[in-house]
Amino acid sequence: FYYDTFGNFRLGLRKSWEKGSKAFFIQPNVGITVNNYFDFSSVASTSTFVASKESKIVGNLGLEAGVKFYKGRRNYITLGIRHQSGLSALNTAEVSWGIPQQNQILVERSGTYTGLFVGYGIDFKGRTSEEKEVAKLEKIDKKTFRRVMAW
Repeated sequence: FYYDTFGNFRLGLRKSWEKGSKAFFIQPNVGITVNNYFDFSSVASTSTFVASKESKIVGNLGLEAGVKFYKGRRNYITLGIRHQSGLSALNTAEVSWGIPQQNQILVERSGTYTGLFVGYGIDFKGRTSEEKEVAKLEKIDKKTFRRVMAW
């Protein structure tokens, strides 16, 4: 029996290149990986285990790249790839197989992975002053057009 939980915490700066309703971005980041696990170091009898909860924290470096597809009000859907490299080893995992479980290997890991992601972003900035001015002029044009069409 083996129990692990992992948490990744990162900070990064995102650079975006916008083109119409899409934007390409790249984001380097730095952070930590927290590995919480139970270490079953000894067996007191056939019915009880002696275990202690352990934690291991290691640094990590990462890089994300992807595309943002803008929707209404500058909210966006994100598609991308993420790679993270752990900077040192986490705890080792004992993997066993066979009946009875006679074959065992120790697996070392560092929190390194590569994955794809999908996300949804909300733009809290709102419209720029130029976009607000354009929207105001469009509203005035529509109002004038309706007035002319009414006569």
